[in-house]
Amino acid sequence: MKATLTFDLDDADDRMAHLRAVQSTELALALWHIMYNTKKTLEEKTDQDLDEVYEAFWKVLEEYNINLDKLII
Repeated sequence: MKATLTFDLDDADDRMAHLRAVQSTELALALWHIMYNTKKTLEEKTDQDLDEVYEAFWKVLEEYNINLDKLII
């Protein structure tokens, strides 16, 4: 079975859809990392500040080269 996706990269909405499609693996890996590895790290700390939690999430997204602004906005 084969599938072909076609995008008009001159169209802003299609460009965003294309980026979402080509980064789906990285996004899935980043979310997996956040849900499993980051949780373990944060559980070990006491009095964890909310800003530090968000920083940890953003760090994982950066490691996987995920720019949410490019995927959503």
